[in-house]
Amino acid sequence: MKKWGVQDDYSLKYMNDDNKIKKEISSILLELTNHLIINGSMVFFSGLFNGKLGISLFFFHYWRYSGNSLYNEYAQYLIELVKSQIHDDYPLDYECGLAGVGAGLDYLKKYVYFDAGDDLMQQIDSRIIKAVSYESRVDMLTGFARYLLARAETCQTIKDYLSIEKEKIEPYLPDSRNVLIQNVFKTISNKKISRFTSISDLQLLLQCEQLFKGTEYDILIPKIKRSIMKNISSFYTAKLDDFFSENKNFAFQGGYAGLGLVLISILAPKFASWTKLL
Repeated sequence: MKKWGVQDDYSLKYMNDDNKIKKEISSILLELTNHLIINGSMVFFSGLFNGKLGISLFFFHYWRYSGNSLYNEYAQYLIELVKSQIHDDYPLDYECGLAGVGAGLDYLKKYVYFDAGDDLMQQIDSRIIKAVSYESRVDMLTGFARYLLARAETCQTIKDYLSIEKEKIEPYLPDSRNVLIQNVFKTISNKKISRFTSISDLQLLLQCEQLFKGTEYDILIPKIKRSIMKNISSFYTAKLDDFFSENKNFAFQGGYAGLGLVLISILAPKFASWTKLL
């Protein structure tokens, strides 16, 4: 009985700590939202990882989480700005260019946040398919493969294209699981992980948590969750005013928008589907 009592006390402590942190997360989200509303439309780039498209992802998720239609309106406004910036010479890469924009728009439609329309998506499909025929850089082809694989889930034309071009595309589909496993082992085995490191680390941990569910690696999930909560706790105890005044990174990948999505996903894990885009 004593043994179980000790274990229950230990579990209760973690539960109480987590509840306290979750209450504090709301204030961080409000601070993030204020910064992103003021600065989101002024971000020069329009791509997924470091531009307005990535920031719109945060606002769409925060709208669904909070129920406040203002965030939905702002997210759609950002999308319209993105669409206005797309032109014939627009870059095609995944991180900053058309492949990433297309992947983000495809994601928003799949999860019923926003529908950019078939015409725009078909234009993106056509440009990416054409680029595959002449592109030779591995990083570019990897980004194209990620986009096409995501689109093939709902677009029969792209599914047929991939079946025909399987030998050309397949080598560039990243073996993300092995990479993530290596990274998460390095991260969660670090004895100093209680110190907040970076937003990208938090995104990686959350991505791994989602990836490992239902696999032989799900034994790692409790440790990953504790690592996330430790990092969030350390971040909150830092001077938030200093962080927000010094850090001008509003991006989806490693910036304010990414941190906001992590925080929403901690409060409501059902919103963590965005990790598929990382």
